[in-house]
Amino acid sequence: YQIPAYNSLYASLDKETTNMFGVIVDKAIFRDTIKKDLQDHNVAWSNVLSEQVSEKLTGIAGKLRVESIPTYIIFDNQGKILYRGSEIGQVNGVLLQLKSKQ
Repeated sequence: YQIPAYNSLYASLDKETTNMFGVIVDKAIFRDTIKKDLQDHNVAWSNVLSEQVSEKLTGIAGKLRVESIPTYIIFDNQGKILYRGSEIGQVNGVLLQLKSKQ
C-alpha cells in the first residue's frame, strides 16, 4: 500500500510550484467506500472519481487516456507530461528530481 509514502511526499512538496491529485477509477456505487478509505488513510491531496462504465473510462481518466490501473502521470507547471506509466520507482525518481529543483 503506497498511501503512507505518498502522504510524506505530498507533505514535503512546495505547494506553490508543485501539486498532486489522484484520479480514482471505479464504479460510482463505490463512491462512499472510496471517500471513507481516503479519510481513513488521511489522504491530504485532491482526488477525483472517474466513473468506469463497462470497459470505457469516462471523465478525466478517459481524457488523460488512462489505459491501466494504476497509471501515474506527472505534469510540469506548463502542463507538459513528464512521465506516464505504472512504475512506482520511476514516479519516485521523477518527483525527487522535481523536488531537488525547487
